[in-house]
Amino acid sequence: AAAAEGGGAPGGGAPGEKVPVTDKVNPEILEQLCDMGFPRERAAKAIWLAGAALDSAVNWLAEHADDADIDVPLMVDAGGAGGAGAEEDKKPKLSKEEQARLLEERLEQMRRDKRRKEADLAKQQELARIQSNKEMNEALRKQKEQEEKLAIEKLQREKERDARDRARIKAELEKDKAERRAAMGIKDPVQPAAAAESEEEKRLKRLRVALGSKLRDLIGFHRNDPTSPNPATKAMETAVKYAENVLKNPADDKFRAINLDNAAFQRLVGGKRGGVEMMVAVGFAQEDQRLVMPGVDEAWLKAAVEELQLAQRRGTFY
Repeated sequence: AAAAEGGGAPGGGAPGEKVPVTDKVNPEILEQLCDMGFPRERAAKAIWLAGAALDSAVNWLAEHADDADIDVPLMVDAGGAGGAGAEEDKKPKLSKEEQARLLEERLEQMRRDKRRKEADLAKQQELARIQSNKEMNEALRKQKEQEEKLAIEKLQREKERDARDRARIKAELEKDKAERRAAMGIKDPVQPAAAAESEEEKRLKRLRVALGSKLRDLIGFHRNDPTSPNPATKAMETAVKYAENVLKNPADDKFRAINLDNAAFQRLVGGKRGGVEMMVAVGFAQEDQRLVMPGVDEAWLKAAVEELQLAQRRGTFY
């Protein structure tokens, strides 16, 4: 009692005195850990910080194996109560085989936990990558749509400006003519009423509108196809060749029939969404596995070629 009152401690040291942790832990458990291959300083630190039980110390060692300071000597109060590792471990000492098995079990559990965490992290990273790609693609799509919209609006403004300029120039020319006729004493002739649109012109106009609708569908279906040249452009180019062949050889039946199974036709037109519909609008009729042009409408075929070539030039602005 006198010694305690004079500054003594349960550990037998003077107040404030520091001693290595190896002097304060259960020596039997320390030896067992050393027998399992752990460095003495590291093993003592595990017993002190994790508890006197062997399995607790092994767990601590597995969890902190990568700590930068794991082998730095630990100094503790000589007169302290011994920390977590000062409690006496009442469990019987393990054999070397049991020690090895316990260590391997703990390490395997740590490895499983690590693999699970790595798999979870990889999954999260992949999901984040997919989401990032979706957002980027969506942003690019919107940007492209905006650019196309602006280009269409610009083209429309240019067309309207050109129309105004032509009207202005025409008006100026008419005014100049009228002034010159007036100076010469010539009266303005009576202008005849504009001729009514003929039935033939109306028919060709209806056919152009129908073909134009199919061409816009075809262009829209393949708008975002990265292939160069664009499949829609290639299909329209092929349709022009078919129409021109008929115009050059109107009496030859072989130019007015297309086998739908033909590999070249399938690759360029038939296998493309909207391709067959375009050919029907040009003047072919589908009969079983063939496209056939019953008769040759030269006026329409010439107009169809012009419309196809116009759509090729304008592309997405058609």
